[in-house]
Amino acid sequence: MSELRALTARGNDEEEKPPPTGWITSRMSDFFLCALIPINYAVPGLPGSAPIPELAVMALALIAMNRRPDSPPRPAWFPMLLSLMWLVLGASTLLNGVDGSRRMLHMTNYVILALILASGRVHTPSALRGFATGIAVAGVSAFVNRVVPIFGAGYGDRFTGLLNDPNVAGYYFTVFGCLGLAGTRSPKLRGWVFLAMALTVAGTQSRTAIAAVGLAALWFVTRRLLSGRVSIAIFAAAWWLVLTLSERYQQWGPFADREGSDALRERIQAAEQVLVAQNPLYGNGAGTAKVDLRGDTFFFHSSYLGLRAEGGWLLWGIFVALLALTALALTREVRSERQVWIEMALICGVVMAMSLGEVLLELPVAAALGIAMRQALAPEKVVDPDPDDPPSSRADEPGATVVGGPATRSARHAT
Repeated sequence: MSELRALTARGNDEEEKPPPTGWITSRMSDFFLCALIPINYAVPGLPGSAPIPELAVMALALIAMNRRPDSPPRPAWFPMLLSLMWLVLGASTLLNGVDGSRRMLHMTNYVILALILASGRVHTPSALRGFATGIAVAGVSAFVNRVVPIFGAGYGDRFTGLLNDPNVAGYYFTVFGCLGLAGTRSPKLRGWVFLAMALTVAGTQSRTAIAAVGLAALWFVTRRLLSGRVSIAIFAAAWWLVLTLSERYQQWGPFADREGSDALRERIQAAEQVLVAQNPLYGNGAGTAKVDLRGDTFFFHSSYLGLRAEGGWLLWGIFVALLALTALALTREVRSERQVWIEMALICGVVMAMSLGEVLLELPVAAALGIAMRQALAPEKVVDPDPDDPPSSRADEPGATVVGGPATRSARHAT
């Protein structure tokens, strides 16, 4: 009888133990592959000089094919608009007779990444921790490269590292940094991570990236304190102010030495307008968002114009519809389920697209769109459950590799 009581007491103790959270619930394949996506670096010697992120997405797609989605059914417009983007870009490429095979392969990865993240075929907490780890590695490489130029010193004292270009680095730091913050539960840790992200962005000396962090921080404050409509109005006014002041003070203070690069930017922008006007409806095909100036090739300095250059107004309209509908899906969440950090990741992407050509059709935005849709569909599965939640409010999380017991999730979404 005493042995039965001991076993019963032991069983009760085991039931009352808090479920494993954090790294212990990570699906390691998802974590590792997602950690490679922010490292936008092509390893010398790989076939076709394929960048690490592209290979990581391919491997992630192969793994995800053997899993079932665990999100509620996605709205039909999400996969439809992503597929339409691919089809319009492919049709434009064929009609213009250009060789866009490499770009179309990238777009295939883009669509796949957004879809598998939205569907839950990739364990979302593991993905967010992977993004955070990968961008942390990229940030450390940028700091080390500033001291010892392992990856080249072509940009002086500006942070680049594995990301090679300071503006690209600013883009990756902002978008993946915010996604990483979305997967962090501790407010104190979030504060330190946000500070680290802001410092690395400042180290890139990218004016657009600094503006993106400022606008995202403003959104964070207003979204938590005010209604959605008021937040949008304040954000729109702040964005207009940034656009106005950026023209007037673009060579202010620490940016006083940018006169030559700004003059080059103006020549590139003039050439962009000429290229975009050639085929305004369906564009010039995949991989054509670049201009030639005196024998040198430059990418576009606006991703919005880049969309029109490659796929015309058709591609531009489809992407804007996708972005708007995804943002609208996020705004319909109740306050207790809201993940402002995911919204901030999308904001950083659309702001960076103002002055950088390779943004809207790149993997960071694909990841942000996929995570945003996952948040809209199943917010309780985006982050690990709070260990302070009572056991009765939990349900099993299918598929996560757990040491010591089943992974769990909060059931607060069921209201």
